[in-house]
Amino acid sequence: MIGGTAAGTAHQRLQSGGSSTDPTFSDDRDVKVIPFGATPGGTGGGSVSYASGQWSATARAGTNNIGTALQAAPSTGAALQFLLELPGDWDAGNQPYINIFFGSGTNNSGTVIWTASSACSKQDGSVSDDPSFLAESAFAAQTMAAANRMWAKGGKFTAMTSANNCVPGSSVIVTVALSGTATAPINAYQAVITIPTLPIAAQVN
Repeated sequence: MIGGTAAGTAHQRLQSGGSSTDPTFSDDRDVKVIPFGATPGGTGGGSVSYASGQWSATARAGTNNIGTALQAAPSTGAALQFLLELPGDWDAGNQPYINIFFGSGTNNSGTVIWTASSACSKQDGSVSDDPSFLAESAFAAQTMAAANRMWAKGGKFTAMTSANNCVPGSSVIVTVALSGTATAPINAYQAVITIPTLPIAAQVN
């Protein structure tokens, strides 16, 4: 039995809740794909930065997957970062979500652990372009059960708030750090950032 639709937030969209279920309101989303590598031949992607020697770019060179990845061993540790925009219609009451895609490489044991951090600078010149990073809790460890398998791991940010200089239209630097006990290099392919938005007429970017 359908009992009625609860009130949503201004600019949210009404969508079906499923069979015999009340409709629900939800945000739109802005999806940003951050490739870690680029082709041809295994070169680092222009969208990411990292300290010299921490990662090496490689072509997967599989039968089907000939894409590029960045390689590093979790037991050694490595980190990379990238810059993106919090859209002007970002629903600042809801945090973005990150999902990191990686392959196990030759590992068939050991763990892979990812940690994400964020650092925002307002767009009005009032904040340094070298902001401090706020680390999220590490995502759950993934055990490498077999070689050459694809994995994804991620979660929701908690520190992208106005108190931390994260506002609609501002820049945010995201750092992704790798750790764990797996000793052979993994193949890190990309991160996908999903940002909840509330479309407004004034939105132009």
